[in-house]
Formats: sequence, structure tokens, C-alpha cells
Amino acid sequence: MKTTYQYIDQIKDQYGNFLVSWGVYEKTITLEEVGAKPVMSVKILKQFESVKDAQKYLDKLIGNE
Repeated sequence: MKTTYQYIDQIKDQYGNFLVSWGVYEKTITLEEVGAKPVMSVKILKQFESVKDAQKYLDKLIGNE
């Protein structure tokens, strides 16, 4: 079973401090067999300087526009 989510989050630097930029991420959770640990992967699809622009991109991506 495979589940995929797209979401917006503020981007952090290597030390965990928030930057003044936003990213649209894709998280995929895969469960290969019952009782096994789920495998999770997260990748950034695109980076933006405002949350408004990120939301517009996400809306187009998931077909809400």
C-alpha cells in the first residue's frame, strides 16, 4: 500500500532554523507487508519566497484551481 501527500512547510536550514522561504513537499508512505514498519520518504517539489505563491502552486498540483 502506498499513500502520497503534498503539503506546504517553511524551509529550514541545516541547523533547524526557519528561512524566509516556503516549499511544496511530497511525502510518500509505503507499507510493503502487514506488520512491517512503514517506509516514509519526503522530497521538496518546488521552493517559493511566499506562502501565497506556494499555495497557488499546490492548488494547481492537486487540481483545486
